[in-house]
Amino acid sequence: MVVAGKQGGGVMVTTVTTTTVTTVAVLGLATSLGVVAVLMLIGLLGAKELLAGSDAKRPRLLARCLNVAIVPLLTAFAFIAVTKVADIL
Repeated sequence: MVVAGKQGGGVMVTTVTTTTVTTVAVLGLATSLGVVAVLMLIGLLGAKELLAGSDAKRPRLLARCLNVAIVPLLTAFAFIAVTKVADIL
């Protein structure tokens, strides 16, 4: 005997629950990656300032080379900031 509206309902609930859990996990991962990116950016900017203040040639060269990592992290930071502001508005 099949009750009206009950046939196949378990599969839909399982699919929605799995999708919800996956979405929450991905959002949590994205948030933690954003935090790691911002902390790394702060660390690299601090290291660049310390190295750029040196009188020796090698530390100043290394300070310029840090731009390779700083520029993409600044782009990611800008994207994170714009996304957070858009969420508020």
